[in-house]
Amino acid sequence: MKNENFFDSVVFPEVLDGLKNKKSKKTYENIKNGIEAYSGKSFSELTEDDGINYSLNLRKNGYAESTICNRMAIIRSFASLYEKIDDTYKNPFIDICKDFDMNSCIDESKIPLQKEVDAFCKKCSPKVGLITKLVSMLGLSSKDITTIKLTDIHMHNGEPYLLLEKNAYSRYVFIPEKLKNQIENYIQLSGLNPNGYRFFSEISNKKVSVRTVERWYKSEADINNFSFTLQDLRNAAASYMIANGANGESVQQALGLTPQSAFRYNKCVDKIVRHDATKYLDK
Repeated sequence: MKNENFFDSVVFPEVLDGLKNKKSKKTYENIKNGIEAYSGKSFSELTEDDGINYSLNLRKNGYAESTICNRMAIIRSFASLYEKIDDTYKNPFIDICKDFDMNSCIDESKIPLQKEVDAFCKKCSPKVGLITKLVSMLGLSSKDITTIKLTDIHMHNGEPYLLLEKNAYSRYVFIPEKLKNQIENYIQLSGLNPNGYRFFSEISNKKVSVRTVERWYKSEADINNFSFTLQDLRNAAASYMIANGANGESVQQALGLTPQSAFRYNKCVDKIVRHDATKYLDK
């Protein structure tokens, strides 16, 4: 194996070069520094036991299981790149994910079934009903909801899709026909916003904040005893896509997930299949 400075001088800079924004780079730097500080070793010197002890320490300090899984997945990715560059180095973290069962990171009880979502949408306002469907069917985030414009909707071979752009990265999200009709009905009901936003402040005509979207949703969810959050609905979207045969890469692309996150939905998919609800995304 090359000297211990090789990771810092060659491997890690290549890791950072593959990231798109400063926030992601800072996160990765903090994760690298965290395991090195905990173990008292440079990354090149870390062993499997160091990785296991570090992840156990995160759990002891109250970190969520999903956070631990994602952090260890990122550390494994550092070591995997190191292994490709230096064939004398062996990734010591390759089996650590088995100790934490990434499939359990998403609680299946937090995934609503189609009939539960449909029942809620029948009770709530058209605005919250559309937000609920955009999140639960397309996997949009609250941030996505705030930025959607009419001009983001395009056609490809007669099928509508959303083109969402963030940090020079484009996501193409196809819209089922029944949801396209719901969007059109909402536009007719709410009118066109001068700035083009689908969800906007009726006072300023400006786009709303993430907090406002979440407040709209939570208010009606509480009234109707619907216990699922918008994040639960987004997790449901990923689970239903996989249950319908979508591969991990397409799910990552549609929802804007990291590669590490796409492995967390298997138990949720099992629940969907058990309840024979795999036709959720049919047109």
